[in-house]
Amino acid sequence: SMLARYDLVISLYEKTLRKTDRVAHHSIAMILAFWSYHDNLLQYYSIFFFGVSEVSSVFLTFVEFFKEFPRLRNPAINPYLTQVNEISRIMFAALFISIRVVYWPYISMQFWGDSLDALSRGRGYSFQLIFTMMANIGLTLLQFHWGSMIVRQIHRKLFSASGASEGGESIAIDIEGNATTGDETTTTPGKSAEDYKYGTMSSDEPRSSALGGSLLKSAV
Repeated sequence: SMLARYDLVISLYEKTLRKTDRVAHHSIAMILAFWSYHDNLLQYYSIFFFGVSEVSSVFLTFVEFFKEFPRLRNPAINPYLTQVNEISRIMFAALFISIRVVYWPYISMQFWGDSLDALSRGRGYSFQLIFTMMANIGLTLLQFHWGSMIVRQIHRKLFSASGASEGGESIAIDIEGNATTGDETTTTPGKSAEDYKYGTMSSDEPRSSALGGSLLKSAV
């Protein structure tokens, strides 16, 4: 609950993170986390929704870190860190899709069955259960939305000739899995794409608008 509140405050404070889906996500997560802790509500399912589903976030942190410090992923400087960056991207996408897009609906169906049974038996916490069920629909659709963005970016990276010619940076996924088109920088005459990709331009030239959120990753 504390982490969810922190995520919400940061998302409201930081302009680059102030997106409707993210703010709604953090707000709902904060409420559900509070009920789980304060009322011991649905703690069995909390293991998945607050824990297992966050495994992909470990690799997302590395993805965001390298977006903030592009020089570190320059193969000419450190080929090892370049591989760490690429592996982190692949692992994040694979885990997000497998856990949040494929396995999430299966757990949600179990949750719905148990919740409907609890409501029919009149076991209490009716409002919390109904709210959580409605929230589960919204959060599930959100996982599908983010997952589809990741799939589109993977397709672009693998099959887009332009993406390959620009250094293969077509997959850049920010906090909560929002896929973007990578390091969006407008080059100036006399500078190559590599100069901007690895942050080698001078301080008076335009820089990539990389998202500053590597350490602000939220819990679902």
